[in-house]
Amino acid sequence: MLNRKKEQEIFNKAFQIRLIKNYISEIIFTNINRYKDFSKNDLIKELASKIQNKYLTQKDVEYAIVEVWTTYQNKIDLINKNIIFKVQKQIIKKYYKRNSGENRKGDLRTYEIKFKSTKLSKVMSFLSRYGYVGIQKYISGNLEKYDLKKQVFYKDILYFLEKFSEKRLLKLAIQKRQKSFIKFNKNKYIFESLSFTTQSRIKTNIVNKNKIKNSKIDGFISIGGYKKDEKTTKNGVSKKYQIDIPTKIDQNYHLNFKNYSKVYTVQFDENRFKRINLTIEVQKKFRSLIFQKMRFWELI
Repeated sequence: MLNRKKEQEIFNKAFQIRLIKNYISEIIFTNINRYKDFSKNDLIKELASKIQNKYLTQKDVEYAIVEVWTTYQNKIDLINKNIIFKVQKQIIKKYYKRNSGENRKGDLRTYEIKFKSTKLSKVMSFLSRYGYVGIQKYISGNLEKYDLKKQVFYKDILYFLEKFSEKRLLKLAIQKRQKSFIKFNKNKYIFESLSFTTQSRIKTNIVNKNKIKNSKIDGFISIGGYKKDEKTTKNGVSKKYQIDIPTKIDQNYHLNFKNYSKVYTVQFDENRFKRINLTIEVQKKFRSLIFQKMRFWELI
């Protein structure tokens, strides 16, 4: 059985990670226009070095950032889709071919609106995503720095900004952007669960057999990066160590321990430690194995 001290250490890490997730969520929510085009690696580079927490490892922070980024992706996808300008191409109508219930032959059954992109709509979509006051001057001054393909598009932008004026086009583009934000970014994501995913940095396998013969404990799940009391290194960084979680092992089912990834997920049931999820590579295909009491793994 996992003793209370170890469970408390896992809980403390989970609590700190949840704080970090909600901090990152606040940053993305309030700056959605800046971060809507960031990849997860861009976001890690942007935020990871700015988040200092003596209880957490760098990997803890990075995986927290990725989880928040993933959570916001659906919202960001809707925003990016909604700020695109398109021109109506045609309306396809379908009619009833025979009398049916209250409908008569020749009545409108369905219709579909088809859209198309034009040079102007592409320029407006670009301005909706990236436009700002002064963009015309910036593009003009840096046009030669871009490759030929981009130069063609940026010349189109300059042409329409000159023809219709930057002020007028930016007003329309930014209005569409703001409407999209209002519609799809109404609420900030709040992370309430303590469950988290991270990566252990210990050199040994994450699953190991118990070396003591005739023990009731078959083996251990060893996860690293946990704070050891109040001790610190010479640089003032909290010392980290691994927690060994006793478990029962079925060698035929759990296969080769060396193949287990050191990325793991800790799940909580409300505020109590519940299970650990690990992933194993089998014949170059990944499958998820859940370490759950009385099921795949029995924690002692």
